[in-house]
Amino acid sequence: MAKSKQQRAKVSERALVARINRQLKKNDQQLRRGRGVWASHCWQPADSGLGWYFVVNPNRNYIVETHIDLEELGRRLEVLEAWEELAEDE
Repeated sequence: MAKSKQQRAKVSERALVARINRQLKKNDQQLRRGRGVWASHCWQPADSGLGWYFVVNPNRNYIVETHIDLEELGRRLEVLEAWEELAEDE
């Protein structure tokens, strides 16, 4: 009998961003989403050099980290459990 693939709970992008921001708030930081532009029939990040997501310190007015992968950051901050994964866009 073959083992079935272990299913993971889906976490929406919005829920993961909220979890990350609650954790980052402890260090006076905040996750932000960059603006996008419509190009080649899809949304792409604007040419700002920051990527879709970036972390800022709003109190000191500087950028902490750019080109954030949400799922990787969630795991690094321990707000995304091993049995959870980021839900795909539909």
